[in-house]
Amino acid sequence: MTLEDMRDFRNEVAVAQTCRYRGWDVYTGDIYCQGPVLLQALAILSEFDLSQLEHNGADYLHLVIESLKLAFSDREKYYGDPQIYRSLAEQFLTPEHADGLRRLIRMDSVLPDLTTLQHSIDGPAVGRARRRDTTNFCIVDQDGNAFSCAPSDTNLRQPDRSGTRGLWCPPEEYSPARSQVIRPVSRPASGPG
Repeated sequence: MTLEDMRDFRNEVAVAQTCRYRGWDVYTGDIYCQGPVLLQALAILSEFDLSQLEHNGADYLHLVIESLKLAFSDREKYYGDPQIYRSLAEQFLTPEHADGLRRLIRMDSVLPDLTTLQHSIDGPAVGRARRRDTTNFCIVDQDGNAFSCAPSDTNLRQPDRSGTRGLWCPPEEYSPARSQVIRPVSRPASGPG
């Protein structure tokens, strides 16, 4: 990345992504952040009647967790700069996509940890990705000052690269094939910050 890359940067105001869930309009940021994960998870959950389950009971939590795992799978693989990945974002927020993901949920088993779905004309297929970890801590003092930090898979010891990477950038994410790669005139996806 060069100064010239930054010289031509212009911030933009984007239209929020949205969905309707059980009478509520839910808005999030675009696919440069994790917001649409919530929309996808709600779309998956929309056909389950959670009100008939014990709140935070085993079946309730199973459905919520599996829905989030599936939505985070799309985030992991496909979220990134909306200027580049717009058509993917529109695809992932369709009822048809939510239906396909919902069909992967079974009440008698769990999906693999951090599932990476392969999308094709035959529908989604389940594969495995490497395990990832995030540590989060929040501190609030008696005056209401707050600090939050959530480093994810960060390795600041990079003998082959100068500088530091973003918090969502393990070494394999330098591949140009990834939606979250760091490159000039592009925004990799970011966490909730």
